[in-house]
Amino acid sequence: MKKERDSVKEELQKTKDKLTKEKETLLPQQEQLLSNLKKAQKAREELEEKFRQKQEENSRTIHLIRKHLLQHVKNMHVWKVFLDQGKEYDAEDLHSVMEPELGALTFAEQMTTLDKATTEENTKLDELRQERINAEKELSKAHQQTVPVKKEEPKASASKDKLDKKKKKETKKT
Repeated sequence: MKKERDSVKEELQKTKDKLTKEKETLLPQQEQLLSNLKKAQKAREELEEKFRQKQEENSRTIHLIRKHLLQHVKNMHVWKVFLDQGKEYDAEDLHSVMEPELGALTFAEQMTTLDKATTEENTKLDELRQERINAEKELSKAHQQTVPVKKEEPKASASKDKLDKKKKKETKKT
């Protein structure tokens, strides 16, 4: 029995030594993996912080873009009065493109909506501007055709001009 016990004890010691050696080889690997994990976690946190900052910056940027584009669309709507007084102007309902509603959309949807509103107003204003230019050309042509051009007679001499001036002065005095 003692031999058996010694044999089991010896076997256990060999297993223990083997596991100790294996542990000694695995501990540096574990430390390296833990170090890599800590570095990866730190890098992830840094990236998440950069991402959060970029999102905040984009949020501020889209707010400014949205604000200025909406103001531009409104301004274009006002300019149509100057371009085409008395003509029909089919303007986009500006209430359908307002900042609070746009803020609820995704970035891509906001850009699409703002692009569409701006493009439509630009197109309408360009059409009015071109119509106005064409109308002015037509008026100019019509005016040139109806107004006769006065031809001046060549002057005979400078002395005749002086006599004419004197006669006018004398006529005015009397």
